[in-house]
Amino acid sequence: MNKEERPAGRFDLTTSEFTNRTVTVNSLLRNYNIIAATGSLLEAHLLARLGISGGFPNLVGCGTDLNEVRQLCANTNNILLFMTESISSDYGAKLIKLLRKDFDSIKIVYILQEGTIANIIRTFDIDAVLMTTSFGTGAVAIALSEITSGRRYLDKAFLRNLSQSSVILTKREQQVLEYLKTGLTNKEIANKLTISPVTVRDYVQNLMVKLNATNRTMVVVNAGNIGLT
Repeated sequence: MNKEERPAGRFDLTTSEFTNRTVTVNSLLRNYNIIAATGSLLEAHLLARLGISGGFPNLVGCGTDLNEVRQLCANTNNILLFMTESISSDYGAKLIKLLRKDFDSIKIVYILQEGTIANIIRTFDIDAVLMTTSFGTGAVAIALSEITSGRRYLDKAFLRNLSQSSVILTKREQQVLEYLKTGLTNKEIANKLTISPVTVRDYVQNLMVKLNATNRTMVVVNAGNIGLT
């Protein structure tokens, strides 16, 4: 198959669709000074190189931890921050809260790859949520246009994931969660509910799965983030 016969993809630089989207997005980005917050050194490196080459207008820099991001913001005004999922697992809501406190006019766009944490980030104080699956569809331009006009933007793909990932707990799981909040052990919870510690363990494991948690503390934290506690 030669070049002329090749189907045009969303990121085919030879197509007018890609060129037009890029021109639109770049014109909107020029309204801001751009900072990226990512937990990936590879992402930070590639974005920085893109900024140097002029492919990412007004990119100030990329931070890979809380201090780096705050330092970049401290010397910048009219900030648009792109925050990726890779940094959220370490800092997440804490970073957003600090940036909102220190930089009143900052705009924050959260880039989400997986839908598994949709319920958690819905409570974050952010201006836009973009799913990576929507890249190349015009969603980035729409999001930038909306936040520039002072409105919040939630990607349709994100909203679908949010609906599909709604957490529903059984009555017994709710009871176990309440006791987890107080720090009780499985044995102590079992005594309270007059069931066996093994059964409590099973309920805790169910909660960990439903709330995308790896331990008991995360169960309580994630439940609080989505309004279950």
